[in-house]
Amino acid sequence: MLQHLPSIVARPWAASVLCVVASAAPGPEPPLCQGAQFVTEVRVVHQVVDLREAYDVQAYDLALEVDGQGPNWSGRVTVELQVGEKAIPNLYLDAGSGLTIQGCSWSTGSDSATIPRKFKHEDGLLAVRFPATLQAGASGTLHVRFTGKSLHSDRRRTAVHWVGSKIGPGRIDCSLQYAGAHNVFPCKSSFYHPEDVPNRSALALTVPKDWVPVGPGSKVSETPASQGYATHRFELNHPTPTWALGFAAGPYKVRRFPWKGDHDEVQVELYRLAEHQESFDELAHIIPGLLEHHERIFGAYPFPDHRLAIVETLAGSSANATWIGVGSGALVPSKKAGKSKHRGRRAVRILSHELGHAWWGHGLHVGSWRDNWMHESFASYGALLYLGQESGKEAEVDAYRRIAGEVSYKHRLAVCESGSQCSATSINNALWFKGPWVLRTLRSQVDNDEHWFGALADFQRQYRFQAISTDDFARVLGEHTGTPWDQFFGEWFEGSGLPSIVGTVRMDGNKLLVDLENRKDRITTLPPSKTPRNFHLNLKLRWKEGTQAHERKLRLKPGLNTLAIDCSREPTNVELVGLESILGPHEVEIIPLPHSGLTNR
Repeated sequence: MLQHLPSIVARPWAASVLCVVASAAPGPEPPLCQGAQFVTEVRVVHQVVDLREAYDVQAYDLALEVDGQGPNWSGRVTVELQVGEKAIPNLYLDAGSGLTIQGCSWSTGSDSATIPRKFKHEDGLLAVRFPATLQAGASGTLHVRFTGKSLHSDRRRTAVHWVGSKIGPGRIDCSLQYAGAHNVFPCKSSFYHPEDVPNRSALALTVPKDWVPVGPGSKVSETPASQGYATHRFELNHPTPTWALGFAAGPYKVRRFPWKGDHDEVQVELYRLAEHQESFDELAHIIPGLLEHHERIFGAYPFPDHRLAIVETLAGSSANATWIGVGSGALVPSKKAGKSKHRGRRAVRILSHELGHAWWGHGLHVGSWRDNWMHESFASYGALLYLGQESGKEAEVDAYRRIAGEVSYKHRLAVCESGSQCSATSINNALWFKGPWVLRTLRSQVDNDEHWFGALADFQRQYRFQAISTDDFARVLGEHTGTPWDQFFGEWFEGSGLPSIVGTVRMDGNKLLVDLENRKDRITTLPPSKTPRNFHLNLKLRWKEGTQAHERKLRLKPGLNTLAIDCSREPTNVELVGLESILGPHEVEIIPLPHSGLTNR
């Protein structure tokens, strides 16, 4: 038994009694151990291998039939997969506690016949047994039949939202980013494994015939099903995480119009409910400009070969591959202000953020939840830039000022300590509040918008539909700027705390005297020797000598920074540029000469 594997251990969620079903070579199937747990990981020379990581998913083909009378569904999924470099004794999928597994079977590429297999569903895992160890490089298809019902996740988020109505049909929609697709169908869930993304996905959704469904990718067919039902098939031929494979269905009225992007024409579809149709239609006029804005700062729209749908949903908001959910609550006018002024304003903020996920999350995705900030922070950053474009720079500055109040000195963008966390452990307010501020700060440090936005677009081109990391982005930014950014990301991504720049810029005759202390956090009373600090920052000092403009770059190291600048004549119009774009509590005073005519700033 496993002469080449010295020991076998279980994950924390595994049962204490193990049934070893792996063998060094193909052989007869061992008996099923009563009350036993399948092997979930193998320890080889002090290296632990999670057996869910030992194979790659190539494709999902999912069929779901939704019960129009309640939050229940039945379905089947085929999972095309390939074993990696090591043989595996069993196959494991993530499967939520709201699922009931009815049967599993297996087929290989050379044999279309399916062979029923023994399985065990326990502790959020579906374990499937094989007659013999699956050898390295082997491929095949697992077929699973199941039923499901809507349950709350451990973070009080629901994967599937459903509502019925006494006066008409109900509706249903998904929000899988924080609950996980494994609560809807058995899969190698991106909730735990963001690095393994299928090359293609398909969904055959059977719903009441008076419901209008939307799913990932493009709708390719519609066929009658059982009495009162119809089946709609959607196909997505791009690598996409399972948390983005959501769907929605209800009594929608669909409005369509084309939008011409950088390369192709995209069909935009609005899925509206009758009671909010007017409010929803008011979103239509902003969508072309919003898409153009995001293409300008992030590069070409990632899914020009599929339609883009905007759907009114029960969830507050959601980002799904090729469609965006906007919650019904965002479409209701504010009771405290005029109807025309505030209708849809919140919906615009939601729409601009969620649309950003087409680039950051779907067009490319993080390979570890440790880098989840890149999904949320870039989406929020794009929304803030759009606000500045449409409502003016002061509105953008005010928005940054408001979210700065939500940033704690304890926040870290690298939320997870290791790369083996799940989506739920990678979430806190730092992603939505600190993250876009850090990007604003980084843009100020690059100090060249051609390099900055060129790097964003180039990053999208290089890594389209691939798994990414913070290191990847730092490398591409370095290529565009000619400057390494490892130190910046070490301080702002890995580390906590905020910089606090405190001091003065004084005019003394024909001199400028700079005294700036670059501290860490909000400590302003401790002496320099007692103040923790670790941020390196660049600012610009600008002034005039007569009519001649001058500029000096200030490279602030941690601690006290002093500088005396000789001028040919008395300096005027002195200003410190860039401080307003650096996150942190700063107190810098520009002190003029008594007769210079300047005021304190």
